[in-house]
Amino acid sequence: MKKINLNIWQKIGIALSILWIVFTWVNETNKTEKAANDFANFSYKTCLETKGITNHQDCEIEKQENLLVFLDSKYLNAGAASFLPIPFAWLLVFIFYYYFKSTFIGYKQIVVWKKLSKFHKIFTVFCLSSFGLVILFSILLALNSYVDSEVPVELPIFVDVHKYAYGNEVIVEAAGTWTGSGIPTFMDSNLSRSKIQCSKSKQTCLEAKAYLVGKSLESKLIEYPVVRWTDISVLFKNEMPCYEELFTIDLITKKVSGIGKTLAGKEGCLASNSSDKNWDYQLSDGFKVYWEQRQKARPWLMRVIQSFFGS
Repeated sequence: MKKINLNIWQKIGIALSILWIVFTWVNETNKTEKAANDFANFSYKTCLETKGITNHQDCEIEKQENLLVFLDSKYLNAGAASFLPIPFAWLLVFIFYYYFKSTFIGYKQIVVWKKLSKFHKIFTVFCLSSFGLVILFSILLALNSYVDSEVPVELPIFVDVHKYAYGNEVIVEAAGTWTGSGIPTFMDSNLSRSKIQCSKSKQTCLEAKAYLVGKSLESKLIEYPVVRWTDISVLFKNEMPCYEELFTIDLITKKVSGIGKTLAGKEGCLASNSSDKNWDYQLSDGFKVYWEQRQKARPWLMRVIQSFFGS
């Protein structure tokens, strides 16, 4: 049997192909699982909110069914993304290799480095450097487009809290993006924007919220009863069958915060993990949340390139 001799570039190509398959397989399976969990958690919360039942066995069954629908194609999608680009990438590399090889041979015949003046050498280096920068920024542009597809919306900057009155009515408004710690997995995505309007005469607060579930934009309008209204703060409550939350709008510090807890001991409510029993919220600067999501969505190649520029 004839021995196959591979040169160094072919060996590097095979190694890069294997790395591509491994990293892409892991990345695609993780993405599919995340999308499946996001949609399943969204359907679970919607079920709890619409049915309003303390025994949420039906909601849990619906959540598992939605999860399985997404996960059915997990390995098919990962396999397609991992293996299909390989032959096209090899073909493209061979085309560029022979093109640049023939160009370089011709280039060496035209540009004889030893015979160039100092000015022409500087100009040649400038041209080659410019060409390299064009290729580099083209790669960054393509990678940035990928990040745009993963984080498709930019959230507004700042947290807005203010109070105003007209006639006998007093209104308190707040706007921003909810963030926090210990938040259960069935809660909404951080990539969201909320506007809250509280009425003193009605003793209610309305929250209009837009948020992403996977790549789908969802919205909802929630009414909360006011627990306490003072000149410096407004407290309102969200009571659900198996968890409750208390929110505070502080008119002095211009901050909005909240705490929540599960009601695992309540009849019909499933016991949750210890990390899910209590959580807290803050209404935050949406742009910071958006930027953090973009940083996490960057491919490894983009991280490496940007590290040379201090990003």
